[in-house]
Amino acid sequence: MKKLFIIIFILSACGGGEISEETVEVPTTVKATTTSTTTSTLITTTTSILTEVMPTVKITCEPVASDEEGLMTFKFEVTTGTNELVVLNIVSWFDSSRTDDLFISNGLPEPGDSNEFGYTVDNSFSQYEIEMVVMDSKDNFANDYCLYQNSSSSSTTTSTSTVADSTTTTVADSTTTSTTTTSTTTTTVVSVDYPQLIISEISSSIPEYDRDDWNHWIDENGDCQNTRHEVLIEETLETVTYTNESYCLVSTGKWFGSYTGQYYYNASELDIDHFIPLKNAHQSGGYNWSSAKKEEFANYRLDPNNLIAVNLSANRSKGARGPDEWKPSNTEYWCEYAYDWIRIKDFWNLTATQAEWDALVSMIETCPPGFAYADAEEEPIVELPTTTTTTSSTTTTSTSTTTTVASSQPDNPGDTKNCGDFENYSEAKAWFDTYYEYYGDVANLDGDNDGEPCESLPGGP
Repeated sequence: MKKLFIIIFILSACGGGEISEETVEVPTTVKATTTSTTTSTLITTTTSILTEVMPTVKITCEPVASDEEGLMTFKFEVTTGTNELVVLNIVSWFDSSRTDDLFISNGLPEPGDSNEFGYTVDNSFSQYEIEMVVMDSKDNFANDYCLYQNSSSSSTTTSTSTVADSTTTTVADSTTTSTTTTSTTTTTVVSVDYPQLIISEISSSIPEYDRDDWNHWIDENGDCQNTRHEVLIEETLETVTYTNESYCLVSTGKWFGSYTGQYYYNASELDIDHFIPLKNAHQSGGYNWSSAKKEEFANYRLDPNNLIAVNLSANRSKGARGPDEWKPSNTEYWCEYAYDWIRIKDFWNLTATQAEWDALVSMIETCPPGFAYADAEEEPIVELPTTTTTTSSTTTTSTSTTTTVASSQPDNPGDTKNCGDFENYSEAKAWFDTYYEYYGDVANLDGDNDGEPCESLPGGP
């Protein structure tokens, strides 16, 4: 997660005052999801072993109070843990707009404290998405996320009963009911113009995901540029440069990172993201594909959104998570993100879980007026551009390449490090990122292939 945190504390004068004892009827909670990132580290002294307690945060997604002016108050429970708290931050989205709500005080709760805070929002919005983050002085952090929909405002989606059986399968049509032996889930969607994915919860009986089964970053046309660098060349907004005169590895260019809404100029700042993560594709039906089809999906470039260049931190924050667990920080991209997710899954006949589908529908609600699914559809690339460069005194054939050469590629360090060689996660991550783009995980620091090395070190995700 991008650590764009500011030390905050909710002051009564800033809208986070005491929770009123007088309550009135409040709208219904649609869905609340909680994520918490915690680690556990043993601190050894000469006399004893002490367990470090991580910070925690929990949102009461159902408002605990509302008043006659249409303001609703949510409650947060924050436990600091054993270390000094340095960040207490709220980020919220109201319908399609984002606000960073910052409240600053003279001091934060002391180590070992557990405090409750109130946060007040305007009842006029139809949907709220609120995230609260805490972090301590050793970079341990926790967050909680709340999606709340106001039943008194117009809405296109309603959901009840979130329990689902692992074998439930149905179609997300204009009116859909999925029933299991333990619960019933009903979703109603009005007048949609986009494909309806098959709804199927992840079964525990499918084979275990193995990233090595999805052969990716291949050199399909034998020109020494693998899939990663082909995508960088295709998506650059300016002529690229290379790391050496072999023209195999892209060094610089100009790319727009849709997840963050920012431009990037150095290829080392970017990952090539499988828009539908390989693990998600595996769980959505891809586990049953042949090795050839898995390789095709992992390197597919005819749909320009199947593989996209994004900020590496954003991509590794996303990991293998679907839209029900992760969304881009660039909220203006949510509409297109949801449509692209649906289009790609529909093309490959992949399924979606009910929570995933509900999140997609929620993101589509942020689309600008008049923006439809057809507006987000990408025309398939009929013929992939060539990426070879030939220089001659009489003839030059070139696409988006140049003969400018950069010399930033480091030498291959080989398997020379293990996690015990680093003091903390940040050191391991810096070393890992230096070489990963060129040589992959040469030191085998990323045991679960999620893009995060040495996660057990202090400060790990």
